[in-house]
Amino acid sequence: MASAYRRRFLVHVSGPRGQARRRYVSESEADRLRAGGERIEVELGDRWYIRYRDAVGWRNLRTSARTKAEALRLAEDLERRAERQRQGLEPLPGDPSLTVGDLCEWWLEEKCPAASAPKVRSQLGKHVLRQDLGKLPAARATPVRFEERFREMEREGKSPTTINMLRRVLLGVFRKAARAGLWSGPNPLEAVDSRRQVERAYVTLKASEVELFLANVPDQWRDVFATALYLGLRKGELFALRKSDVDLAGMTATIQRSYLRPTTKGGHVDTLPIPPQLVPYIEHAMATSGSELLFPASDGSMRSVDNDMARLTRTALARAGIVDGYDHICRRCKARNEKQHTWRLPDEAERRCPKCDMRLWPRAIPRPMRVHDTRHTYGTLLAQAGFDGVRLQRALRHRDFKMTARYVHTNVEDLREIGRCLPGAIPEPARPVMPGSDSSSTVRFRERPESERLSACTEL
Repeated sequence: MASAYRRRFLVHVSGPRGQARRRYVSESEADRLRAGGERIEVELGDRWYIRYRDAVGWRNLRTSARTKAEALRLAEDLERRAERQRQGLEPLPGDPSLTVGDLCEWWLEEKCPAASAPKVRSQLGKHVLRQDLGKLPAARATPVRFEERFREMEREGKSPTTINMLRRVLLGVFRKAARAGLWSGPNPLEAVDSRRQVERAYVTLKASEVELFLANVPDQWRDVFATALYLGLRKGELFALRKSDVDLAGMTATIQRSYLRPTTKGGHVDTLPIPPQLVPYIEHAMATSGSELLFPASDGSMRSVDNDMARLTRTALARAGIVDGYDHICRRCKARNEKQHTWRLPDEAERRCPKCDMRLWPRAIPRPMRVHDTRHTYGTLLAQAGFDGVRLQRALRHRDFKMTARYVHTNVEDLREIGRCLPGAIPEPARPVMPGSDSSSTVRFRERPESERLSACTEL
């Protein structure tokens, strides 16, 4: 029999009248306080809860009903729907014995891409499988329960990107489970809003910095980074590239693998032209490679996914002087645990500590650039060179131009020519004041001719 109720809270009241303090306590603590003569009050919550029997068993659910009658009507409606499911008049919401964790385990074993399985398994294990959400029966998985879990993650300090990634994975889990007949009904994750993400600032190299950067990359990695910059390949595609994929006679490279996967991330094979600037690096890599791979490890095998190329990137940037500044450190003050022992300055010129007069030790702060940002550099440089959207999408091998647009970045220098396109007044050269003339002369302006303004924009 369906019922509606409000939760009962026990409140410990202490202190003198007018300054009484109230705090919620558990039943066991309330019994202990009562035995000690303390004052315990009963307080009813504002929310209405319902208890009804669904296709799995008895269930308690918090509602948004404002009155008891409204809550009872909701409980009776849910109970009637559950009865129709038990009678076979409506489909059951999947296997009643399955939990959210069981669906995730099934998806990991049957549907998850092999390349993504380790990372996704760790993510689901941390945020779902080892949490109360993983033990929740799948038939009782509602948007409210997932929203509560995501809010818990927010309180734990998890970023919106982490939460959105988990939401996308769970959305796919329930979608695949519905197609396999393990779940029926609306996908609960579709009613959960995604978190607003702050777009990260991508770091790219300027055209004048590419040669300087490559000159400071370690010798055994220079060919890899040059190919990443001149072909815009992903890390896995670089390590899976074979000599047979490169045709120096036709100046083309066929991109068709990523690590041990037979396809790339996009799931298609692409042929790219090899720029003349890249030919010396490709020839050197083919001459020094001892296996069928173009960029193998020292033993001839494929390089591991765990190669810390981000550290190599930052090291090369620091050696090239492509940095955000320098930290000048006083080692003596640091050893004494002084509060101020580091100063951030724009250059590495020799300086002395203002406290102890010791020579400061400069440490370069390289740009926060990842190896994947070489692909962003590739797209940005092509766009700055005048590539149109169709060719740019083809060069970056994206299915959707929206993704391509994320790889094109505009800096302040690209916008310097705005003034040449905007209408305005151009001041005439100031003329010397003649004796006897009005000394309070003002600068005169003339309108810029329309033809001159349009021709300036056409040049851009």
